[in-house]
Amino acid sequence: RMRAIFEMIWRWLPIDSGGPAMRTTMVAPCPSAAPKSIGLRRRATATALLAAACASSPSDLQPLTKRLIGGEAASHALISEAFGGLDTHSPNEALAAAAERGDIDAASAAWWGFNPHDSSKILEAALASRTSILLIPDMGRPWFTGPLRLRGSLTLILEPGAEILALPGAFIPTDACLFKGKDVDNLRIIGYGARIAMRKTDYWKAPYERSQHRHALSLIGARHLRVSGLSIESSGGDGVYIGQVRGGPIPEAILLEDL
Repeated sequence: RMRAIFEMIWRWLPIDSGGPAMRTTMVAPCPSAAPKSIGLRRRATATALLAAACASSPSDLQPLTKRLIGGEAASHALISEAFGGLDTHSPNEALAAAAERGDIDAASAAWWGFNPHDSSKILEAALASRTSILLIPDMGRPWFTGPLRLRGSLTLILEPGAEILALPGAFIPTDACLFKGKDVDNLRIIGYGARIAMRKTDYWKAPYERSQHRHALSLIGARHLRVSGLSIESSGGDGVYIGQVRGGPIPEAILLEDL
């Protein structure tokens, strides 16, 4: 079974070109999992990618449901610590402006407003702010949005119960992603109990052109990235895509957990 997983991974890796391999720090991989026939660099890279999957036995792992419940509790605690008694569900122009200036460390996207039909500009403004913690709260209704751009030096928290849904008709370009980040460094996304979803079946018919690149979460050249607890559904491509532009930064120090 591990050999089959390994072969699935290495088929996605670039052919040896003499360039640097993806750098990652993981524990030792499962022995004898790597096919001997593949190139040494591809073998080493895929071995590193496999390491996380086989470093611990199932008996060492807490059941997923317990981890998810614990993650939701930790998210609520983090939100409470970051915001205290501040209202995170109502518009607040003064606090939004302070976040844009970088005068405060934590902000709620709802301070820029909420539009149940299209919150694209609201979320774009919130993500472009200079705060180090951004909360997307549960508004009792989904946040509908077009493609969004991520940045580094940010902890993005989706409050348990929050939903971010792809806006119908907003993802016509073949590489339009729900969230996309390029060369981001030090990004943490926490989404226990939250959900992001695209509209996969829509992308199979006009006016869309078929594509495998409408990812839910696309991160190119990311470093020091951690994504935790997020439910990802109906992406037009991959749920999470991590890649590298030729000649660009190599993805490094990445952890995906409880997705």
